[in-house]
Amino acid sequence: LTPAGILFHRRAKAILLRMEDAMQELSNHATGHSGHVRLGAAATMTEALLPGVLKRVMQETPGITIELATGMNDVLREALRENRLDLLISPTAEGGDEFESEPLISDRVVVVARRGHPLCSTPSTMADMLRYEWILPPSTVALRRWLDHSFERAGLSHPRVQVEVNSLVLMPRLIGDTDLISFASSQKLDGTGLVEIACPETTHDRSFGLLYRRDAFRSPAVDTVAALVPSFSPTRQKLSGFGETLRVPAPRIMTETAKIYDLQNPTAKMSKSAESENGLIRLLDPAKKNAKKIKSAVTDDGAEIRFDR
Repeated sequence: LTPAGILFHRRAKAILLRMEDAMQELSNHATGHSGHVRLGAAATMTEALLPGVLKRVMQETPGITIELATGMNDVLREALRENRLDLLISPTAEGGDEFESEPLISDRVVVVARRGHPLCSTPSTMADMLRYEWILPPSTVALRRWLDHSFERAGLSHPRVQVEVNSLVLMPRLIGDTDLISFASSQKLDGTGLVEIACPETTHDRSFGLLYRRDAFRSPAVDTVAALVPSFSPTRQKLSGFGETLRVPAPRIMTETAKIYDLQNPTAKMSKSAESENGLIRLLDPAKKNAKKIKSAVTDDGAEIRFDR
């Protein structure tokens, strides 16, 4: 080669290598192997679910980066509503039609106090609890509103809040050796020095789910993480109680088939808010009705299902 040819060959080779890198990067984005995911999680769920999810992401899809936000549910929901989050692990009791949710875990919230608190010595009523000051989240938080309404229904005044915090993770240390009482997840009491003040009227059962905006675009990377989160839900790991008798199977959800597409609009995910009822399969519908929908699915330019020979 001439000097000019050598220079051209070197430059052309570099361009081809960059093209290959670009194609690989585009392929990774398309398959969900790379990308950025903004994930929000209530503090209660951070330790229960996220370590396993993050470990799996690092092992199987190291090209995905995650921006994690934790905090109070009302703040995180607003962030999801304003498209500052892609996914949110949060209580599912509220949200309306703007959010889709997938159930993950059940939780019980109870009144708590330090071990040895005067309320621990005898069965306590709601009126007994009002003799003490509380440490609670702001009144905008659903958990706080539920507690206030419980006292209202009993014909009592709201708990007197001496310390208001925006993160109940700090609550055990703040209570310390005081007689303050609070309202927290029963799953978070081990090792904190706090105990439950048993009272049916102030016991709140709630469910957590994976939430996302109904009308939001979900990138392949977001779909990959969304498919991984449910596999770490305790409801999918109940066999762990059998110890060595049975080995707990590790769920493996294929991201390529994580979505089920609308039968009438193959470019959209199947959803309860679908434009046409014919694009949706309902498990409780008669088998003949669902079979008819499947037979009329839009798969090509026609309305019938055909097999290429």
